Parts: sequence; structure tokens; C-alpha cells
Amino acid sequence: MSLSRSDIERLVHEVLLRLNSADRHETTKQAKQKPLVIEERVVTTAQLSPISERATVHVTTGAVITPAARDLASEKQITLIPLDGRESDMLDIAMFSVGTAAHRIALAIRGEFGDARAWQHESVVEAASKAVSYLRAADEPARRCLLVTENVDVAVCLANRASHVRAVIARGAAQVREVLQEVAPNLLVLDPNDGKAATEWGRIYLESAVDREAARFQGPLGCENRK
Repeated sequence: MSLSRSDIERLVHEVLLRLNSADRHETTKQAKQKPLVIEERVVTTAQLSPISERATVHVTTGAVITPAARDLASEKQITLIPLDGRESDMLDIAMFSVGTAAHRIALAIRGEFGDARAWQHESVVEAASKAVSYLRAADEPARRCLLVTENVDVAVCLANRASHVRAVIARGAAQVREVLQEVAPNLLVLDPNDGKAATEWGRIYLESAVDREAARFQGPLGCENRK
């Protein structure tokens, strides 16, 4: 059956009216929904995965959004809005390890930083080289990493040959906090033989990195609160 030009125009008009009506209904439905809020200071894929597509999510001011979380938000068309309307920061974390025992510690440290990437290598030379390459990208997004190996002295020596790397060895909780204030390292080297203590020191480092980025972001616009 052939349709006349007027019939086709009438059908197109009716379809457009229905589509506009559906769009208005969806907009009203979304407006009535309770705003979603993520209060954690680190936003990861774990929090965004259960959220429906095209949702609007409010995040804590100065929250650190991992790269994987930003990618997922973009994929699902999720809009992330800080509670004060300013854009949140992003921290990119990675872990490098040499050997099975060292890799287990790296995975244990990852904890709440579920989007942090972790690689296991065969030698300290390879791990240090990969860490240096990873840190070569400047400060946007901010990059911090851990290197877990028994050869801590070799790792630090190799890493610090690069001018953009500030690598230090973790030797205690108090020492880690001290170097964080004095050096602001972007690479912390841990000895797996320190066991649970190494795990604690690594977490102190990552938590400080998150706090530092949040504090930097919450300072005056255009200013960085670097020590």
C-alpha cells in the first residue's frame, strides 16, 4: 500500500509528538528521583557500577576520582557534580612488584583503592623502568605509585636517575609521614620482608596522596598547596 505525501507527513508528525512526550516524561521522572550522593573521598568504579545510565551523581568537594571511574562515568553517561559545583580532582595510582610475595603485598595495600593498577615483574630493573615510564606523564592527572621489592636500594637508585621521579624507601610509619611532608615523593619503595608493616606504610602513603590532592584542589583557585 502506497502512502500519499500528506499521509507520510501526518505519520511523521505523530511520531515526533510521541517522542517529545516520552522525553518530557523521562525528564519529569528524573527530576523526582532523590539525588544520588557519593560521600567517600575516593570515587571508584565500585560505587559507579550499580548506578543507572545517564544519572546525575553528587560527589564530595575535592573528592579524588580515579581514571577508571571517570571512564565508566563517561561510558554510562553519568554526570558527576561536586557538592559546591566545582570539578573534582583525579589521582592515578599504580603498583609495581617483583616476585609473588611482593605482589601479594601490593594487592593487599590496594584495599579501598580498588581501581589502582598492579603489575608484577620479573626483575627490579624492569619494575623500576616501568615505574619511571608511568610517572613520566606530568601532574595531570596526578600520578603516584608503589614499588615492592627486596632490592629497595637498587630500585631507588634506578628510579631517581630520572629527574621527574622522587623515590624514597619506606622504613617506618613515622618516617613515611616525615618524608611525605619534606619530599612529597611520587614513588614509595617497600620491602616485602617487612610484611604487614609494609602494607601499613603503603596505605599511609596512598591516603596521604589522596588528602594532598584534595587539599590542593580545595585551596584558592589557581593555587596549589604544595609543601
